[in-house]
Amino acid sequence: MENWFKRFFRHPTHSTHNKNAIDKTNSTQGLACREVVELVSDYLEGVLVSELRAQLEQHLEECPGCMQYLEQVRLTISMLRNLALEPVFPATKAELVQVFRQWKQD
Repeated sequence: MENWFKRFFRHPTHSTHNKNAIDKTNSTQGLACREVVELVSDYLEGVLVSELRAQLEQHLEECPGCMQYLEQVRLTISMLRNLALEPVFPATKAELVQVFRQWKQD
Protein backbone atom coordinates (compact mmCIF):
# COMPACT_ATOMS: atom_id res chain seq x y z
CA MET A 1 0.00 0.00 0.00
CA GLU A 2 2.84 2.38 0.81
CA ASN A 3 4.17 2.07 -2.75
CA TRP A 4 0.75 2.94 -4.16
CA PHE A 5 0.64 6.18 -2.16
CA LYS A 6 4.14 7.13 -3.23
CA ARG A 7 3.33 6.49 -6.90
CA PHE A 8 0.00 8.34 -6.65
CA PHE A 9 1.46 11.48 -5.10
CA ARG A 10 4.56 11.46 -7.30
CA HIS A 11 2.59 11.23 -10.57
CA PRO A 12 2.41 14.70 -12.18
CA THR A 13 -1.31 14.55 -12.95
CA HIS A 14 -2.08 13.90 -9.28
CA SER A 15 -0.14 16.87 -8.00
CA THR A 16 -1.90 20.21 -7.81
CA HIS A 17 -1.52 20.54 -11.57
CA ASN A 18 1.00 20.08 -14.34
CA LYS A 19 3.63 22.84 -13.99
CA ASN A 20 3.45 23.73 -17.68
CA ALA A 21 -0.32 24.04 -17.44
CA ILE A 22 -0.09 26.23 -14.33
CA ASP A 23 2.17 28.70 -16.11
CA LYS A 24 0.00 28.73 -19.22
CA THR A 25 -2.44 31.59 -19.59
CA ASN A 26 -5.55 31.37 -21.65
CA SER A 27 -5.26 33.07 -25.04
CA THR A 28 -8.43 35.06 -24.33
CA GLN A 29 -8.77 37.58 -21.52
CA GLY A 30 -10.27 34.87 -19.31
CA LEU A 31 -8.76 33.03 -16.41
CA ALA A 32 -5.27 31.55 -16.35
CA CYS A 33 -4.81 27.88 -15.46
CA ARG A 34 -3.38 28.84 -12.06
CA GLU A 35 -6.56 30.77 -11.26
CA VAL A 36 -8.74 27.84 -12.35
CA VAL A 37 -6.84 25.49 -10.03
CA GLU A 38 -7.41 27.90 -7.14
CA LEU A 39 -11.15 28.16 -7.90
CA VAL A 40 -12.01 24.50 -8.50
CA SER A 41 -13.22 23.82 -4.94
CA ASP A 42 -15.49 26.86 -4.93
CA TYR A 43 -16.74 25.89 -8.40
CA LEU A 44 -17.64 22.37 -7.30
CA GLU A 45 -19.33 23.70 -4.17
CA GLY A 46 -21.39 26.09 -6.30
CA VAL A 47 -20.30 29.24 -4.47
CA LEU A 48 -18.70 31.21 -7.33
CA VAL A 49 -20.42 34.38 -8.48
CA SER A 50 -22.02 33.89 -11.89
CA GLU A 51 -19.49 36.01 -13.82
CA LEU A 52 -16.50 34.12 -12.39
CA ARG A 53 -18.27 30.79 -12.90
CA ALA A 54 -18.85 31.67 -16.57
CA GLN A 55 -15.18 32.60 -17.02
CA LEU A 56 -14.09 29.34 -15.41
CA GLU A 57 -16.44 27.29 -17.59
CA GLN A 58 -15.20 29.08 -20.71
CA HIS A 59 -11.62 28.28 -19.72
CA LEU A 60 -12.55 24.63 -19.13
CA GLU A 61 -14.05 24.42 -22.64
CA GLU A 62 -10.75 25.62 -24.11
CA CYS A 63 -8.25 23.86 -21.82
CA PRO A 64 -8.15 20.06 -21.73
CA GLY A 65 -5.55 20.10 -18.93
CA CYS A 66 -7.79 22.06 -16.58
CA MET A 67 -10.79 19.93 -17.56
CA GLN A 68 -8.77 16.83 -16.66
CA TYR A 69 -7.77 18.42 -13.35
CA LEU A 70 -11.44 19.19 -12.56
CA GLU A 71 -12.41 15.60 -13.33
CA GLN A 72 -9.59 14.31 -11.10
CA VAL A 73 -10.84 16.45 -8.22
CA ARG A 74 -14.40 15.20 -8.79
CA LEU A 75 -13.19 11.61 -8.86
CA THR A 76 -11.15 12.11 -5.70
CA ILE A 77 -14.15 13.56 -3.87
CA SER A 78 -16.31 10.66 -5.01
CA MET A 79 -13.73 8.10 -3.93
CA LEU A 80 -13.33 9.73 -0.53
CA ARG A 81 -17.10 9.71 0.02
CA ASN A 82 -17.23 6.01 -0.82
CA LEU A 83 -14.18 5.32 1.32
CA ALA A 84 -15.80 6.99 4.31
CA LEU A 85 -18.52 4.32 4.19
CA GLU A 86 -16.03 1.45 4.41
CA PRO A 87 -14.80 0.13 7.77
CA VAL A 88 -11.13 0.71 8.52
CA PHE A 89 -9.25 -2.19 9.99
CA PRO A 90 -6.83 -1.26 12.80
CA ALA A 91 -3.80 -2.68 10.92
CA THR A 92 -4.70 -0.71 7.79
CA LYS A 93 -5.20 2.46 9.79
CA ALA A 94 -1.82 2.05 11.49
CA GLU A 95 -0.14 1.46 8.12
CA LEU A 96 -1.74 4.59 6.63
CA VAL A 97 -0.71 6.71 9.60
CA GLN A 98 2.86 5.45 9.22
CA VAL A 99 2.88 6.24 5.47
CA PHE A 100 1.65 9.79 6.04
CA ARG A 101 4.10 10.44 8.84
CA GLN A 102 6.98 9.33 6.62
CA TRP A 103 5.57 11.30 3.68
CA LYS A 104 5.67 14.54 5.70
CA GLN A 105 9.30 13.88 6.61
CA ASP A 106 10.39 13.39 2.97
